[in-house]
Amino acid sequence: MKKLLLVIGLVIVSISAIGQKVQDVVYLKNGSIVRGDVLELTPGETIKIETSDRSVFVYDANDVVRVVKEKVDYEDYDRSKIRHPRRGYRGFADMTIGAGFGYDKYGREYDFSRISLSTVHGIQYNEKFFFGAGVAIQSWWDGCDYLYEYEGGVRYEDVYIDASTVSIFADVRWDIIAMRCTPYLDLRLGGYFGDVGGFYFRPTLGGRFRHFNVYFGVEIQPGEIETEGVLRGYKDSYNTLIMGIAFDWGARH
Repeated sequence: MKKLLLVIGLVIVSISAIGQKVQDVVYLKNGSIVRGDVLELTPGETIKIETSDRSVFVYDANDVVRVVKEKVDYEDYDRSKIRHPRRGYRGFADMTIGAGFGYDKYGREYDFSRISLSTVHGIQYNEKFFFGAGVAIQSWWDGCDYLYEYEGGVRYEDVYIDASTVSIFADVRWDIIAMRCTPYLDLRLGGYFGDVGGFYFRPTLGGRFRHFNVYFGVEIQPGEIETEGVLRGYKDSYNTLIMGIAFDWGARH
């Protein structure tokens, strides 16, 4: 339980509010208004400006009424500045730590600690959705009372056990709303094998700032550990509260 509370404390993070920002605004004689970032300004000749969709326009100075800087609200600033994923290949690499929570079939609490490394590769379908598949390598460890069965009955004994597993899964990711720090929901579904094996499910909620991601969620992995006829807990499900960091690449414009 202490590990669980520690992880909960780690995943409670604050995201500072971003105040008003400034962008360049070009007023043209034909009545058009172009907003973005001025890349180049040659007095009396031309002005070059990049808009929110990364288009670049060059205007003759004789067609320009004035060029000013104006304050824009948070959402407008984000739409003009942040680079959202576009259709194409996209990859991820992440590291996760976690603490287990729950009870086995005998009503005993367990708290497996876990660390894992994973990589995911797939297609960014549009600015909102990513579909891919990945693999994760996990290391588990725990030290507590476990039940031993022997000819004369049963008894508890302090035992330290560890396990290594590999998970293979499908991955779906949804960027919820376009912001400077974009919140997203990610779902992994598949199976795992190794010292423990079974079904693998991992929903997480996180935030992305450019290529950097921070997330938290749960991993649900039903399974049992049994070694040479000695029953070690028979845990019905290895539930873990997790947090992690990830780096992504590809699918940018």
